[in-house]
Amino acid sequence: MIGLGAHALNEISAASFVSKTHLPAYLQRLQELRLVERRLPATVPPGEQQRSRQGRYHLSDPFFRFYFRFIAPVQDDLNYQPELVLPRIQQGLRAFVGQTAWEDLARDWVRWACAARTLPWRPQVVGSHWSRSVQVDVVAIDWQTRQILLGECKWGDDAVSRTVVRELIGTKAPLMLQELPQGGQGWRVTYALFARAGLTEAASQELAAHQGIAVDFQRLMHDLAHEDEDAVWWTPLSRH
Repeated sequence: MIGLGAHALNEISAASFVSKTHLPAYLQRLQELRLVERRLPATVPPGEQQRSRQGRYHLSDPFFRFYFRFIAPVQDDLNYQPELVLPRIQQGLRAFVGQTAWEDLARDWVRWACAARTLPWRPQVVGSHWSRSVQVDVVAIDWQTRQILLGECKWGDDAVSRTVVRELIGTKAPLMLQELPQGGQGWRVTYALFARAGLTEAASQELAAHQGIAVDFQRLMHDLAHEDEDAVWWTPLSRH
Protein backbone atom coordinates (compact mmCIF):
# COMPACT_ATOMS: atom_id res chain seq x y z
CA MET A 1 0.00 0.00 0.00
CA ILE A 2 2.86 2.35 0.79
CA GLY A 3 4.36 1.71 -2.63
CA LEU A 4 1.08 2.73 -4.25
CA GLY A 5 0.99 6.11 -2.52
CA ALA A 6 -0.53 5.53 0.92
CA HIS A 7 1.82 7.26 3.37
CA ALA A 8 -0.21 8.51 6.34
CA LEU A 9 -1.28 6.01 8.99
CA ASN A 10 -4.99 6.35 8.22
CA GLU A 11 -4.34 5.97 4.47
CA ILE A 12 -2.33 2.78 4.98
CA SER A 13 -4.98 1.43 7.33
CA ALA A 14 -7.80 2.09 4.87
CA ALA A 15 -5.90 0.61 1.91
CA SER A 16 -4.66 -2.50 3.75
CA PHE A 17 -7.80 -3.16 5.85
CA VAL A 18 -5.63 -3.32 8.97
CA SER A 19 -6.91 -1.35 11.95
CA LYS A 20 -4.91 1.61 13.19
CA THR A 21 -4.64 -0.20 16.51
CA HIS A 22 -2.62 -3.07 15.07
CA LEU A 23 -0.91 -1.30 12.16
CA PRO A 24 1.93 0.39 14.14
CA ALA A 25 3.34 -3.01 15.13
CA TYR A 26 3.62 -4.08 11.48
CA LEU A 27 5.14 -0.76 10.49
CA GLN A 28 7.65 -0.95 13.33
CA ARG A 29 8.76 -4.37 12.12
CA LEU A 30 9.18 -3.07 8.57
CA GLN A 31 11.28 -0.20 9.92
CA GLU A 32 13.47 -2.62 11.84
CA LEU A 33 14.04 -4.50 8.57
CA ARG A 34 14.86 -1.14 6.92
CA LEU A 35 12.20 -1.68 4.29
CA VAL A 36 10.15 1.29 5.46
CA GLU A 37 11.13 4.61 7.03
CA ARG A 38 9.02 7.01 9.04
CA ARG A 39 9.45 10.63 8.03
CA LEU A 40 8.42 13.72 9.94
CA PRO A 41 8.28 17.30 8.73
CA ALA A 42 11.73 18.79 9.28
CA THR A 43 10.01 21.61 11.16
CA VAL A 44 8.83 19.42 14.04
CA PRO A 45 10.94 20.57 17.03
CA PRO A 46 13.28 17.90 18.42
CA GLY A 47 11.36 17.64 21.69
CA GLU A 48 8.10 16.84 19.90
CA GLN A 49 9.29 14.25 17.39
CA GLN A 50 8.54 11.14 19.44
CA ARG A 51 4.90 12.04 20.04
CA SER A 52 4.21 13.75 16.71
CA ARG A 53 1.30 12.39 14.68
CA GLN A 54 2.52 13.93 11.44
CA GLY A 55 4.64 10.93 10.48
CA ARG A 56 4.47 9.51 6.97
CA TYR A 57 5.79 6.14 5.89
CA HIS A 58 7.88 5.60 2.76
CA LEU A 59 9.66 2.68 1.17
CA SER A 60 13.38 3.00 1.92
CA ASP A 61 14.73 1.39 -1.25
CA PRO A 62 14.32 3.28 -4.56
CA PHE A 63 14.12 -0.01 -6.47
CA PHE A 64 11.22 -1.16 -4.29
CA ARG A 65 9.51 2.18 -4.93
CA PHE A 66 9.82 1.63 -8.68
CA TYR A 67 8.68 -1.98 -8.47
CA PHE A 68 5.55 -1.31 -6.43
CA ARG A 69 4.69 1.81 -8.44
CA PHE A 70 5.05 0.36 -11.93
CA ILE A 71 5.55 -3.43 -11.92
CA ALA A 72 3.46 -4.95 -9.14
CA PRO A 73 0.13 -3.50 -10.36
CA VAL A 74 0.59 -4.96 -13.87
CA GLN A 75 1.94 -8.45 -13.17
CA ASP A 76 -0.76 -10.05 -15.31
CA ASP A 77 0.00 -7.77 -18.24
CA LEU A 78 3.69 -8.63 -17.96
CA ASN A 79 2.81 -12.27 -18.49
CA TYR A 80 0.27 -11.87 -21.27
CA GLN A 81 0.56 -8.36 -22.74
CA PRO A 82 4.09 -7.10 -21.97
CA GLU A 83 3.90 -4.58 -24.82
CA LEU A 84 1.36 -2.60 -22.79
CA VAL A 85 3.63 -2.15 -19.79
CA LEU A 86 6.43 0.01 -21.18
CA PRO A 87 4.15 2.85 -22.40
CA ARG A 88 2.58 3.02 -18.93
CA ILE A 89 6.00 3.26 -17.31
CA GLN A 90 7.10 5.93 -19.78
CA GLN A 91 3.95 7.93 -19.14
CA GLY A 92 4.43 8.06 -15.37
CA LEU A 93 8.20 7.92 -15.06
CA ARG A 94 8.90 11.67 -15.17
CA ALA A 95 6.50 12.45 -12.35
CA PHE A 96 7.82 9.49 -10.36
CA VAL A 97 11.45 10.62 -10.67
CA GLY A 98 10.57 14.21 -9.84
CA GLN A 99 8.58 13.27 -6.74
CA THR A 100 11.00 10.69 -5.38
CA ALA A 101 14.54 10.44 -6.73
CA TRP A 102 15.11 14.11 -7.60
CA GLU A 103 13.85 15.35 -4.26
CA ASP A 104 15.93 12.76 -2.41
CA LEU A 105 19.01 13.78 -4.39
CA ALA A 106 18.36 17.44 -3.60
CA ARG A 107 18.28 16.65 0.10
CA ASP A 108 21.46 14.58 -0.32
CA TRP A 109 23.08 17.62 -1.92
CA VAL A 110 22.21 19.73 1.12
CA ARG A 111 23.74 17.10 3.39
CA TRP A 112 26.84 17.05 1.20
CA ALA A 113 27.08 20.84 1.28
CA CYS A 114 26.76 20.72 5.05
CA ALA A 115 29.47 18.07 5.44
CA ALA A 116 31.75 19.91 3.01
CA ARG A 117 31.14 23.17 4.91
CA THR A 118 30.00 24.88 1.78
CA LEU A 119 26.87 26.27 3.42
CA PRO A 120 27.27 29.34 5.62
CA TRP A 121 25.76 27.35 8.52
CA ARG A 122 25.33 23.70 9.51
CA PRO A 123 21.80 22.24 9.61
CA GLN A 124 20.83 19.84 12.37
CA VAL A 125 18.12 18.23 10.24
CA VAL A 126 17.48 17.92 6.50
CA GLY A 127 14.13 16.84 5.14
CA SER A 128 10.94 18.37 3.81
CA HIS A 129 7.81 20.02 5.19
CA TRP A 130 4.12 19.36 4.73
CA SER A 131 1.02 20.70 6.40
CA ARG A 132 -2.49 21.72 5.42
CA SER A 133 -1.29 25.13 4.28
CA VAL A 134 2.06 24.56 2.58
CA GLN A 135 4.45 21.93 1.27
CA VAL A 136 8.18 22.53 0.76
CA ASP A 137 10.35 19.93 -0.99
CA VAL A 138 13.65 20.57 0.81
CA VAL A 139 14.01 22.00 4.30
CA ALA A 140 17.17 22.21 6.41
CA ILE A 141 17.15 23.67 9.90
CA ASP A 142 19.57 24.74 12.59
CA TRP A 143 17.35 25.16 15.64
CA GLN A 144 20.04 26.77 17.76
CA THR A 145 20.91 29.64 15.40
CA ARG A 146 17.43 29.85 13.81
CA GLN A 147 18.66 29.30 10.28
CA ILE A 148 16.49 27.56 7.70
CA LEU A 149 16.94 26.55 4.06
CA LEU A 150 13.84 26.28 1.86
CA GLY A 151 14.22 24.52 -1.47
CA GLU A 152 11.99 23.82 -4.45
CA CYS A 153 12.59 20.86 -6.79
CA LYS A 154 11.67 20.84 -10.48
CA TRP A 155 12.30 17.93 -12.86
CA GLY A 156 10.82 19.41 -16.05
CA ASP A 157 12.64 19.75 -19.37
CA ASP A 158 12.30 23.54 -19.41
CA ALA A 159 14.25 26.07 -17.37
CA VAL A 160 12.44 27.23 -14.24
CA SER A 161 10.69 30.56 -14.61
CA ARG A 162 10.74 33.57 -12.31
CA THR A 163 7.20 32.71 -11.19
CA VAL A 164 8.47 29.60 -9.40
CA VAL A 165 11.14 31.61 -7.58
CA ARG A 166 8.64 34.26 -6.52
CA GLU A 167 6.19 31.63 -5.30
CA LEU A 168 8.87 30.05 -3.12
CA ILE A 169 10.03 33.36 -1.66
CA GLY A 170 6.78 35.32 -1.56
CA THR A 171 4.17 32.64 -0.85
CA LYS A 172 5.62 29.42 0.52
CA ALA A 173 8.28 30.96 2.77
CA PRO A 174 5.88 33.18 4.78
CA LEU A 175 3.45 30.28 5.27
CA MET A 176 6.33 28.05 6.26
CA LEU A 177 7.73 30.52 8.79
CA GLN A 178 4.33 30.94 10.43
CA GLU A 179 4.42 27.28 11.41
CA LEU A 180 7.75 27.60 13.25
CA PRO A 181 7.88 28.39 16.98
CA GLN A 182 7.06 32.04 17.74
CA GLY A 183 5.69 32.37 14.22
CA GLY A 184 9.15 32.25 12.67
CA GLN A 185 10.28 35.53 14.21
CA GLY A 186 14.04 36.04 14.07
CA TRP A 187 14.74 33.27 11.56
CA ARG A 188 17.16 33.73 8.65
CA VAL A 189 16.16 32.04 5.40
CA THR A 190 18.32 30.61 2.61
CA TYR A 191 16.50 29.83 -0.64
CA ALA A 192 17.42 27.08 -3.09
CA LEU A 193 16.14 25.91 -6.48
CA PHE A 194 16.97 22.38 -7.61
CA ALA A 195 16.06 22.47 -11.28
CA ARG A 196 16.98 19.73 -13.73
CA ALA A 197 17.21 22.19 -16.64
CA GLY A 198 18.37 25.21 -14.67
CA LEU A 199 16.73 28.63 -14.41
CA THR A 200 15.79 31.28 -16.92
CA GLU A 201 17.77 34.50 -16.84
CA ALA A 202 14.91 36.30 -15.09
CA ALA A 203 14.59 33.53 -12.51
CA SER A 204 18.35 33.58 -11.88
CA GLN A 205 18.24 37.33 -11.30
CA GLU A 206 15.29 36.97 -8.92
CA LEU A 207 17.03 34.26 -6.91
CA ALA A 208 20.34 36.15 -6.93
CA ALA A 209 18.61 39.19 -5.45
CA HIS A 210 17.91 37.04 -2.37
CA GLN A 211 21.36 35.40 -2.33
CA GLY A 212 19.78 32.08 -3.23
CA ILE A 213 21.33 28.84 -4.48
CA ALA A 214 20.65 27.33 -7.91
CA VAL A 215 21.56 23.68 -8.51
CA ASP A 216 20.91 22.00 -11.86
CA PHE A 217 21.31 18.32 -12.73
CA GLN A 218 24.94 18.54 -13.85
CA ARG A 219 26.01 20.50 -10.80
CA LEU A 220 24.22 18.21 -8.38
CA MET A 221 25.63 15.01 -9.87
CA HIS A 222 29.14 16.49 -10.06
CA ASP A 223 29.06 17.57 -6.43
CA LEU A 224 27.70 14.28 -5.11
CA ALA A 225 30.26 12.37 -7.17
CA HIS A 226 33.01 14.41 -5.49
CA GLU A 227 31.55 14.38 -1.99
CA ASP A 228 34.78 13.09 -0.47
CA GLU A 229 36.78 16.06 -1.69
CA ASP A 230 37.58 18.86 0.73
CA ALA A 231 37.38 21.74 -1.73
CA VAL A 232 35.04 24.55 -0.71
CA TRP A 233 33.62 26.15 -3.80
CA TRP A 234 30.08 27.28 -3.02
CA THR A 235 29.16 30.92 -2.95
CA PRO A 236 25.70 32.54 -3.22
CA LEU A 237 24.59 33.55 -6.68
CA SER A 238 26.13 36.87 -7.60
CA ARG A 239 23.89 39.84 -8.29
CA HIS A 240 23.34 40.76 -11.95
